[in-house]
Amino acid sequence: MKLAEISRKHDIIVHYNEQTVYRLVFMFAAIHYTTPKCSLFRTKGVLYRLTYELDARQRQANIVLQLSRNARLMEFVLDLSFLVIGLPLASRLQFALVHESVLDRGTASHVLVDLLCLFAWFCALVVSAEYQSKRRSRFWDDFWVVIRTNAFACLLFGAMAYTLKVMDISRLFIVFYCALMCLLMLVSRWITRLGLYAIRYSQWDMRSYIVVGDTEAAHRYLAQIDHYRRMGIRILGYLSERRGALNVPYLGAPDQLEKVLADVSCDGVVIALPLSDPNIQPVLNVCECLGKSVELVLDAFSSRITQSAVHQGPLTSSLVLSSIPHTPAAAFVKRLTDIVVSSLALVLLSPLFLIVAATIRLADGGPVIFRQQRVGLHNKPFWMLKFRSMREDAESMQALLMERNEMSGPVFKMTDDPRVTRIGRFIRRTSIDELPQLLNVLRGEMSLVGPRPPLPTEVSHYQAVHRRRLSVKPGLTCLWQVSGRNNIDFERWMDLDLLYIDNWSYLRDWAIIAKTIPAVLRRTGAR
Repeated sequence: MKLAEISRKHDIIVHYNEQTVYRLVFMFAAIHYTTPKCSLFRTKGVLYRLTYELDARQRQANIVLQLSRNARLMEFVLDLSFLVIGLPLASRLQFALVHESVLDRGTASHVLVDLLCLFAWFCALVVSAEYQSKRRSRFWDDFWVVIRTNAFACLLFGAMAYTLKVMDISRLFIVFYCALMCLLMLVSRWITRLGLYAIRYSQWDMRSYIVVGDTEAAHRYLAQIDHYRRMGIRILGYLSERRGALNVPYLGAPDQLEKVLADVSCDGVVIALPLSDPNIQPVLNVCECLGKSVELVLDAFSSRITQSAVHQGPLTSSLVLSSIPHTPAAAFVKRLTDIVVSSLALVLLSPLFLIVAATIRLADGGPVIFRQQRVGLHNKPFWMLKFRSMREDAESMQALLMERNEMSGPVFKMTDDPRVTRIGRFIRRTSIDELPQLLNVLRGEMSLVGPRPPLPTEVSHYQAVHRRRLSVKPGLTCLWQVSGRNNIDFERWMDLDLLYIDNWSYLRDWAIIAKTIPAVLRRTGAR
């Protein structure tokens, strides 16, 4: 008798621990084969033991499943309790650390402050907090939700206190209360996550899926499920034209999906087919008809699409795909950082600008600023600014020096360039000549961190894969600057730029800026 038939016949829930289910199967087999040879008393004992274990496991499974399924509700209840117990804890913490007492408890002013705190944080929990599933999310997602929620609560509290003219407020108390709420919420989410991981590692609260396709994406998906067992996902089998392509049971061809879903109990279907595969639409139709959730595993081509957004039009809807990991919020923060940092840098470095400008002017009487057309975001040209470090006829002389080019690819670099002036050699080695590009950053043509802006002649020789570096704004510094600059070849340079684009994050930008300073001081790769 098949395991699925036994489980359905005896109402064994599918969330049992696999080892326990197999033990029960063996006990069924023992009853079947030993009853003719054993006494009725022994048979009844085996049946009683089987029934008792089934009932015990059923009760245990129900408890575990209720805890797992109500984890998000428990988190919300814990957060509400933290709002209440956090008030006296923050008062005691403030007095213990700074020996400063807040308002006397029970007074009208103190009660009003407490009520404002409770209302502000409750509204923040309802509006901003996300009690998302722990099956696929990460603790890092919980961290940002907690920070965002408490920041919103502080702003709301400040707005209400200002509106109601509440003056008797200890700012230090609000700081302690906010910090305490962040800590308690993070700890509760971490403990909840560990508990759910333990449940799913023990094969409880599993989600069952069927895979359609046997592509490389399907192999990666199965490897991910096997590695991250805490996700609690079980693959029942796969459908494909080929048998034995994956290390899970073969269930048939993709056109048999409707029959398979009628016979097998599962939570959803995973489509691991290329986007151009004609089987995708029939599979989607079957899943929609049967009410099954669908998960589309991106193939080698579509996996480069890192961001997407659905735009609802008056007549049609469209899916906008992006090949860079910049969300609108992240792009806004990056641009805001560019404006603030470039403005401060221009003010602070203005004395240095004057000294360099005067030195260049006195050296040969030529212009101070060198304007050169470069290619920026989405292949749009702009005028990049630099302190002039070469002769005025430097661009016309480059064709005569191409035989001495030391870089591979379309880029021109040489160690002892005869076009460089005496003062220019110093400002190039110290990268002072690049500082006027802070104006380009302020105007939005460049960013603080990004691939260096290429020349139009260089772009004309780019291969298709190299043009993806034009999908982001060029920058003052990037991985190329902190990895050796001119000491690495052209292909490695392009690889570093694409690596930056594919793995962009706001904190990574600051890490590159921090590495740029010692790289400039060491003059590594500067020519």
